[in-house]
Amino acid sequence: MNFRREIIAKIRLLFRSMAAKHAKKKLLEAFKSYPQSIRKLSAAYENFLRAIQAEQRAMVTLKALKRQYSRKPILMKIRDIGQYKVSRKAKEILSETDIACALERHKCGDWGEISPEDWARCNACMETGYGYVYSRHKTADKRYFCVITDYSKPKTRIVTEEELLNAGGNSTGAVYEKSQSYPLKKAG
Repeated sequence: MNFRREIIAKIRLLFRSMAAKHAKKKLLEAFKSYPQSIRKLSAAYENFLRAIQAEQRAMVTLKALKRQYSRKPILMKIRDIGQYKVSRKAKEILSETDIACALERHKCGDWGEISPEDWARCNACMETGYGYVYSRHKTADKRYFCVITDYSKPKTRIVTEEELLNAGGNSTGAVYEKSQSYPLKKAG
């Protein structure tokens, strides 16, 4: 039974990856014809971000099946993370794709590269819907950033790991700019 679910998850990931590649190709085509149509470019970029988010959801589903009995299980529950804010320093090093991928994984309970103890605490908070959860992700150039959600509000902030360590974990002291929030859909 578990093998069947894993095969289905792999097939779903394959199709979502193909859709993401197709959306990227359309985005590049729209970018080449940028002077003629800014609307096409914007629509292609939105489609690309949606495809990337769907691909991340499929990847987390497959990861959840493989980690079902490990020390870092993924719950695959979706909680509202509310509006998210990105610190000024994080905006300098992160692309929109990095942010979209990290938020999608965070919503599904994939906490990234954290200790098993922190993973268990985040899962407990996600189960109850109270407290803070955080996930830690790596950019392409090997710099870490964190996504932190307070379920009691709910609100989320994205900061670099340096900001988090320098502030002692409380506040980054950075100016946050309001960004858009994406509606949640059930994973898988």
